[in-house]
Amino acid sequence: MQYNVNKRKEVIDSILNDTGYDTATKDFPILLIQEQYRQKYTNSLPIHQSWTVIEPTTKAGAPPRSAIYINNKKLPPTSYEHIPINHADITAISIVPKPPLWKPTLIINIYNSHNQTLPTALHTHLT
Repeated sequence: MQYNVNKRKEVIDSILNDTGYDTATKDFPILLIQEQYRQKYTNSLPIHQSWTVIEPTTKAGAPPRSAIYINNKKLPPTSYEHIPINHADITAISIVPKPPLWKPTLIINIYNSHNQTLPTALHTHLT
């Protein structure tokens, strides 16, 4: 599921607590969140016992605007890996499936504002 929460606490709380903001999030293995709410005093992302949060590798300058939440009941910690990308608005993970598939899946969450060309920057990083 992908969602721009527009920095609203009640939206991310609803999504993480599965209170049906748009749909039942408990069934999703991964949430791609943009413009996430940050805790006022700690400047950190909300955490929840059912979800593991992955933030961008680089946090210099303005607060990061992308994050990935992983459902602990759907994907165990051994099934994914954080992929470091040197940009505050790009978060990436690789999901490593079990046999017989064995083909990893790259999932990238990008916050692409009107004045940036992040797909171009990402392409440069990946090549």
